[in-house]
Amino acid sequence: MIGAKIYGEWLIPITDYYKTLKKNEKNYEILIPLFTAVITTVIYIFFGDSLRALMKLRDILPNALAILIGFTISCITILVSSDNNTIKYLKDTSSDNRVVRNKVISLYQWMLITFVYILIIQVFLLAFVFFVAFVLQLTKTNPFISIGLFIETYFLLHILLLLIRNITNFYFVFFVRRS
Repeated sequence: MIGAKIYGEWLIPITDYYKTLKKNEKNYEILIPLFTAVITTVIYIFFGDSLRALMKLRDILPNALAILIGFTISCITILVSSDNNTIKYLKDTSSDNRVVRNKVISLYQWMLITFVYILIIQVFLLAFVFFVAFVLQLTKTNPFISIGLFIETYFLLHILLLLIRNITNFYFVFFVRRS
């Protein structure tokens, strides 16, 4: 049907996430993976090993991403289903000037945004890995291989650095706050 709206509500957590990022977090979670992915992709292209690297990622990423998706869902479950003093503290404490829709959000909302964002990115990377594996059987052109290698490397590093930051936040909230 022409003119029908496409479901786009899944974009809201992504835009909320980017609205709440601070400069040092952008450098850590976006620029470091970007530069690393560019460098590794160029090195693999230079040595002519891009296809082999992409095939190796195709072999290991689905299982690794499935584990990370399960881990992220567990973190979200802990966050939304817990009802203790720490969660109440998170809900009552304003984030450090992180604004979504013209409103400063709580630490609880900010942590939830980051975990939902990373879950969406993990699912999309998993779908992309399957797409690349399918298309790779049809064509093995160098541009496709290089772009696929770059995207998979970038998002894998982006996800890992996000997880490190999120787990560190969990540590500070659930452990350091009690000390």
